[in-house]
Amino acid sequence: MRPVTRAVVTGVAALTVATLAGCGGSAADGPAGSGGKVDVVASFYPLEFIARQVGGDAVKVTTLTAPGVEPHDLELTPKQVGHIAQAKLVVFEKNLQPAVDEAIDQNAKKTGFDVAPARAARGHRRQLRGGRRRGSRGQGRACRLHR
Repeated sequence: MRPVTRAVVTGVAALTVATLAGCGGSAADGPAGSGGKVDVVASFYPLEFIARQVGGDAVKVTTLTAPGVEPHDLELTPKQVGHIAQAKLVVFEKNLQPAVDEAIDQNAKKTGFDVAPARAARGHRRQLRGGRRRGSRGQGRACRLHR
């Protein structure tokens, strides 16, 4: 993940975790074993890492994709779908893992957080700067929204 994308995703995730932590009830409200922490489900490792860094000791992060498994080919177990349904926050990238998209649509519409718009915002920012990319030459094009 590039530094700008990482900063955007981290910032948005931090706001989301802080908001959910403020709305959290007692430890008895959460799934067994959460210990009063906010339950967060991440669809694959980079998102798990970000959630752990942002949430620190206030979150219990579960990842859906085991190490060494191709994220695109993930098939969820019923237990994983249960984790998605019970989590306070589910961090995922839409259209990367169809099984995760479907589970969120069915069980976690309000708690799902798609990081894809943060990536799109990065592209829009590049267009605002003139559309120049590494190795490009000549004039950049203006963003179609700001022509």
